[in-house]
Amino acid sequence: MSIDDCNAVLAGDLFNKSISSITQEQNYVSSLAFFHMGESEAFTTYQNWVSKNGGESLNIGARFPFEGFPVGIDIAGKGSRAFTTSEFREAYSKWKNETSFSRQDNESFSFASHFATFVRDPNTIEAWRVCVDRVSSNQQASINGYGFRDESGNAFIRIKWNPGPILILDKAFLNIDTFGETSIGGTFHKNFRLSNGDSLFPVITNEDTSFTVLVNVTIRDGDTNEQKTQFSADIVIPRKIIPDNFINLKPNLGLITLSLITLETRRGFFFNCHNSVGSVQAIANANFDPAVSDEIFSIVKLGDGSNNQDKSINSEDKVLLRSRRGFFFNCHDSVGSVQGIANANFDPAVSDEIFTIVKNGGGIINSGDKILFRSRRGFFFNCHDSVGSVQGIANANFDPAVSDEIFTIVFR
Repeated sequence: MSIDDCNAVLAGDLFNKSISSITQEQNYVSSLAFFHMGESEAFTTYQNWVSKNGGESLNIGARFPFEGFPVGIDIAGKGSRAFTTSEFREAYSKWKNETSFSRQDNESFSFASHFATFVRDPNTIEAWRVCVDRVSSNQQASINGYGFRDESGNAFIRIKWNPGPILILDKAFLNIDTFGETSIGGTFHKNFRLSNGDSLFPVITNEDTSFTVLVNVTIRDGDTNEQKTQFSADIVIPRKIIPDNFINLKPNLGLITLSLITLETRRGFFFNCHNSVGSVQAIANANFDPAVSDEIFSIVKLGDGSNNQDKSINSEDKVLLRSRRGFFFNCHDSVGSVQGIANANFDPAVSDEIFTIVKNGGGIINSGDKILFRSRRGFFFNCHDSVGSVQGIANANFDPAVSDEIFTIVFR
């Protein structure tokens, strides 16, 4: 099994999720998905479309979900009939040979970038990750990754380092080459020490077009620190697209800014978002001047569409957390690292910036209370051992004496 096999499975899902829209961008992505399917999967997809459009004798005027692929065999004056298996194989092969996608669009992980940008179904994205993990685990050592943009067009890269059995005791250092004014944000820095598994970084850029960043991993001996080998990979950031079917803001929803707050872990460390953007982590000390502090945040409640401006915070309220520069806490796909990003989606059904605030026993939340934050998929904010990076995990410990998912909220 290869990365291309993982992509072929997801191509069908992307195709099916794209055909409900006829925008130019969705037309492009549908054709890209069809291109990346294996012949057998593409034929099955074609047959499913045929069954919904008149069967073997296709409805007159039936159109394939994207432009450029023939619907079947023309019958003079009688519309078209569906391809047989052999006819489809010939038509599909001819179409692929004549279709011109850029080199970037054809690369395996570039397709994953388009997938992650257009399909925000957590189950199918997780299925792709599991497949890639399975492929990577069978390799001696590998560096894999993909770029994507969220609904607002913000760019990210996700990198997966698999040291394999031989390099497991060695050190891996990451460098990412960018161009112009583009840079890598969050916790990234030169010679970033990679751990086994996923790392997610925001890409700070004004570029709206597709571009590539070069990822280099240098392996050094765990004892002597001498360089042993290097790995590299091109990662494509897809062009900025905000498809019509992404919901950015429900009308008349309303946002209510409640209070300035700090969040403390059980060991007294403070949530921090350095320079108001990038990864959220717990640090030992806080600056309590809201004009300059990266440890003080605004808590914003989602309104109910009415004129009710109740500024109390209650357990199970939907809230957003905003830094002093107006960036919002984000937990991409509702799981993984928490970081500040420039824009928020205000639809709680799909938003990765809206969280449910929870208090044991329920009721109004007061300064000094112990609380949890739950993402739309039911994951909880976690700060392992009460210090370091904040991320979403599946389960929470509800004993405040030992929990790394319970935090103290203090109104400022």
